[in-house]
Amino acid sequence: MRCTYCNHPIMKDFSEMTLEKGKELIDFISEFGETKLLITGGEPTTNEKFFELSKYAIKKISFVSLCTNGTLTDEKEIRKIANLGFSNITISADGHEEKTNDLTRGNGSFVRLVNFARILKEENANFSIHTVISKYNNDNIEEIINYWKEYTPNIEVSNQLKKTIKNQPIDKESNIKKTNAKLITNKHITLVGTEKGCDYDVCPINKYLFEINPKGEFVDCFWKNTCAITPTSFEKLKQIKKIENLRKELKKFVRDTDENK
Repeated sequence: MRCTYCNHPIMKDFSEMTLEKGKELIDFISEFGETKLLITGGEPTTNEKFFELSKYAIKKISFVSLCTNGTLTDEKEIRKIANLGFSNITISADGHEEKTNDLTRGNGSFVRLVNFARILKEENANFSIHTVISKYNNDNIEEIINYWKEYTPNIEVSNQLKKTIKNQPIDKESNIKKTNAKLITNKHITLVGTEKGCDYDVCPINKYLFEINPKGEFVDCFWKNTCAITPTSFEKLKQIKKIENLRKELKKFVRDTDENK
């Protein structure tokens, strides 16, 4: 897949951390009992270490979620994922039909993710649908929400995070802001990223949410270049006193293990 708004294609280094490094990090994180872990990518299910690391993480950490594009086609593998024990599985879907969804997520992606969602539902897995509002689907958001509610009641919607799509400016006359305002009152969905940009120096996201990249390196800000999350969205996170200590210790752990190589 080559999702049009993903920043993955601009990455120049596609290194992957070793299985041993992954388990070391999971062991370290598990010491902080309130921690949540999100397994994402790229597309994590294509990694040959995915199942082993996922099982290990689920055994060690109380809340482990998976973010996937839902385009895996092997039914046996999908059912295996459904029964691994993830606290939640998030599937990305930007349309309620092929012509809308596949504009941003690639030809054939809609058929595959419908199959993925169907199997998760059959297996009674806890999963959610995440839709990104763009000029391609803005006029069909309600139809998209209603379509996917047939598979799961858990719907998340976010706005287009970048100024351009494949170097083409987003239509300034689009009604994305109006759509956001309308969806805020919809009790059936979770709306995220409704404001553009942030002040990196004060935004709490770089204090309470952080990333270990595929090389096993600590990354200061999860969405440094494409963040659309405002500080007010994270007021509750300020109550978690362990987070800042975890951040400091995690940076030290990554630095020390690199120095000992």
